[in-house]
Amino acid sequence: MSQAHEASQRGRVAHRGGGARLLLALVALMLVAAGCGAKGDSVAETGGGSDGGTQVATGGDSGGQADGEADFGTLKAPCGPGEGKIEKSEAGSKGTDKLYIGVNSDKGADIRPGLLREFWDSSNAYIDWCNAQGGIAGLQIEPVDLDGQLFNVAQYLPAACNDVFAMVGGGSTFDNLQLQGPGNLKECGQLDMPGFTVTKEKAEATDTYIAAVPNPANVRPAAFFDYLAQEYPKEVGDLASVYGDLDTIRFVMDQTNAVLTKLGKPFGLGQEIAYAAQGQDFKLTSQSLKGSGATMGTFIGEPSNFGLLLSSMKEDGLKIPMFAESNNYDPLLLEKGSNPAGEVLIRLPHAPFEEADKYPAIQKFEELMAARKAEDPQTKTAALGIQSMSAWLLFTEAATACAEQGDHIISHDCIREQVGKIGEWTGGGLHSTTNPGTNEPAKCIISMKVDGDKFVRAFPEWGSKDATEDGYYCPKKNAVVTIDVD
Repeated sequence: MSQAHEASQRGRVAHRGGGARLLLALVALMLVAAGCGAKGDSVAETGGGSDGGTQVATGGDSGGQADGEADFGTLKAPCGPGEGKIEKSEAGSKGTDKLYIGVNSDKGADIRPGLLREFWDSSNAYIDWCNAQGGIAGLQIEPVDLDGQLFNVAQYLPAACNDVFAMVGGGSTFDNLQLQGPGNLKECGQLDMPGFTVTKEKAEATDTYIAAVPNPANVRPAAFFDYLAQEYPKEVGDLASVYGDLDTIRFVMDQTNAVLTKLGKPFGLGQEIAYAAQGQDFKLTSQSLKGSGATMGTFIGEPSNFGLLLSSMKEDGLKIPMFAESNNYDPLLLEKGSNPAGEVLIRLPHAPFEEADKYPAIQKFEELMAARKAEDPQTKTAALGIQSMSAWLLFTEAATACAEQGDHIISHDCIREQVGKIGEWTGGGLHSTTNPGTNEPAKCIISMKVDGDKFVRAFPEWGSKDATEDGYYCPKKNAVVTIDVD
């Protein structure tokens, strides 16, 4: 590994290393995924979004429910009997007797066994529960496993296009491959309602998918920064960016910095400090950060690496606030980074697991995952599954609305139309408000912080004037901002 060196007018510091570039490419492309971190074990390098390899222990019984067995948070009995009929021309080769739905993941990847398995498991947990209620408008759901095994997305495209009615609740690390080659999703016109979008190409192909938790490349959440400006008005004046030295990770950093530039004062961008995404000596990174003189830092990468950096910062006596995206809401951070020298803040667009007693939808999510795990001990219950289950709930609501019309036909066009009518969406209270019909990301946040060896709420305080939407902070201005991206 080379020594750190100053590399640009703004102080771009690079720590480059060797290693398996294949793995690095994999973990880099996880970065652009929107949404959730997790409670549990993770080994994937991630940055400004979702951690696809994270596991959470549900702890068994959810401790009771505030809603009925057939309800999901604020959604009253989304599943149940009805007269739904599937549009024959779109049903797929498996027929119209059931809703055959493809769920894609990379769980069979040799390089990362179980990658994104939480999509498959959370989908099945929801399907088990929904079918027990009567299905979607009376139609039972049959999941079809679409395993891209990381680099073999093309192998599931024929089934995705020809065998199933739609794709729901899944995700592929290289989801741009869904749009390439003959018979891709765009060509066959398949309806895709994924658990996340990852790559810039997929995020911009809005005619090919409907995301319950949108992640557009050029419209970014900004509520977290509004909070930082209030709480740390001086510190945000010199922000150092610490990020993995890969093009896609750098793109996420550039998105963040573009938002901060758009917001203007009191934010001031300082040095950019790159680390090798695999095998980094974070003592060097800490020393570079200390030498930069920055008064605050942002970290873009995986929680285990963030923990190593925080540990090195503590050894160096570097006590500045650090902030990160939601993927770092993960006990892996705490394994190395507990009791940090300075404050560590993490943006969440979803309700925290630590407060499940305040969020019936999170209780329901944990209950369904626990039931699934009782049947299959290998079940991965991860926060990324929140987005998967939100996608299923959105599909259910839209398909049921179609089935309640005169002809009872559930079609792709009808589902798209109904999603547009639904407008604001929280997945029954799983996450902050989004608008899937217009591809608008979450406008509200909860900030968590590291308190010793655990995560606790930092902002907004429950019951305060800042907790304007079910415990979330929703600024009146700059909740999201539009940026220019390459």
